[in-house]
Amino acid sequence: FTNSCTSLQSSPISVDDNSDEPPTAQDKRWELMLQELIRYREQYGDTLVPMEFKANPKLGTWVDNQRHQYRCYKAGKQAFIDEERIRILEKEG
Repeated sequence: FTNSCTSLQSSPISVDDNSDEPPTAQDKRWELMLQELIRYREQYGDTLVPMEFKANPKLGTWVDNQRHQYRCYKAGKQAFIDEERIRILEKEG
């Protein structure tokens, strides 16, 4: 993992995604990880998932990546997160 705003995925997510298209494998994985984050919040009362969370090691990395992409987006840099996902993550904590 690097601090580059363009290194996490191969191409940026388009803000103009067509909602009529079936979800991609990447979309399904994102939704699955979001549900894991919601379960974590329900159990622990926050979304501060440690990077080395033994119960679900991938969750800490995923949360860290989402926060990194959020910072890139807010800084006006190319990011691999769209406004809809930002809205969902802000709502969930």
